[in-house]
Amino acid sequence: MSIGENIKKFRIQLKMNQAEFASKTHIAQGQISDYENDKVRPSIEKLAKMADVLNISVAVLDPSLRNIPGFAMEPNAHIIPLSDLKPVPIYTIAQAAQISAKPFGDPAADSAMERTCNFIHPGQDDFAVTISGKSMLPWYPPGTRVLIGRGEKPRTGDRVIANIADFQEPVFKIYVDLGAEFALLSINAEDGLPPRKFDKMDKGETWFWCWPVKESIRNERDMDEAMKQAGERHRWQDWLEEYLKEKD
Repeated sequence: MSIGENIKKFRIQLKMNQAEFASKTHIAQGQISDYENDKVRPSIEKLAKMADVLNISVAVLDPSLRNIPGFAMEPNAHIIPLSDLKPVPIYTIAQAAQISAKPFGDPAADSAMERTCNFIHPGQDDFAVTISGKSMLPWYPPGTRVLIGRGEKPRTGDRVIANIADFQEPVFKIYVDLGAEFALLSINAEDGLPPRKFDKMDKGETWFWCWPVKESIRNERDMDEAMKQAGERHRWQDWLEEYLKEKD
């Protein structure tokens, strides 16, 4: 199929007319029509814009690019379109202490905002927090950014940010539902706190809010170093060790 035929095929699969597609790609509808009818060959920049909206690789629209380094991608490779990334306010753990259960717009929360950070599926009132402690090592090293589902109900096993009465700052923990109670646990047994239990009916007294982590952004090499310090190993390390033994 030609480039134009590919553009039209994937646009129709997403049930978009030319006007909607033009609006999403910020390309004039007349140009879209010319591309689809193969009257004009789109530039790489325009191909990238269209592929972004269609959630496919540029090389799927223009197969001639598949043999060029950097474009050699499988047709069904999943590309996160830039249009899916949404900015949310990002706070330090200390700043998160000022956030209430009320919707955004309260002066305390707004004044605490550090900057914004992009995530894939944020809700309207979600926010992000930069992790600074060691209680969730090695999987979440300091500097990890997590998206918090503000107002959402956590489930057993969810990572959560919780604002509890005994601490000046919110804590980053694992949530375990115990029926009338819930427990908060650290991953790191050495640097983390012992498990704490809370009565769900004590909201507003012993705890104020507890919301799940929906997404995270971390430095993978920092995590690898944290795993090394914790004595945790990746599967590839075991494989390499066995390979080197056999080679010797």
